Amino acid sequence: MAEFDMELAAARVAEQADRAGSAAAARLARSGPVVGKASSGDGAVEVQVAPGGLLTGVTIHRSALRHGSAVLADQIMELAQRATRRAGDRMYHALASVVDREQLETLGYEPIPDDDPDAETYSYGR
Repeated sequence: MAEFDMELAAARVAEQADRAGSAAAARLARSGPVVGKASSGDGAVEVQVAPGGLLTGVTIHRSALRHGSAVLADQIMELAQRATRRAGDRMYHALASVVDREQLETLGYEPIPDDDPDAETYSYGR
C-alpha cells in the first residue's frame, strides 16, 4: 500500500489556494469595487451595501420623511436586502471564472435569475 505524504498534500493545497487567491484578486481589480445598490420606486431612499450586506451608504431625501420613521426603517431594511442580493450576484459573476461556484454559493454569493425583480438590467464583471 502506498504511503500518503501529508506535507506534500498540504503544500499542493496551499499552492492551489495561492493561485486561486491571486486570480480572484486580479479579477476583482479589473472589475472594480463590488457593491449592491437599491432605491425606492420614487428614488426618495437609496442604499448601497458591500457583499455580505454591510451598509456603506444611505441617502434619504426629505420627501421620504413624510411617512414616519417606522415606514422609513422598513423601507431601508427592504432596500438593503435587495442591494445585498445584488452585491452577491455581482460578486458571484466577478469570481465565477476563478472560484468554484459551489464555494461561492456557500459564501452567500448567488446569481440572480434574469427574470427576478432584483436582477439589474446591465452586466457587471461578466
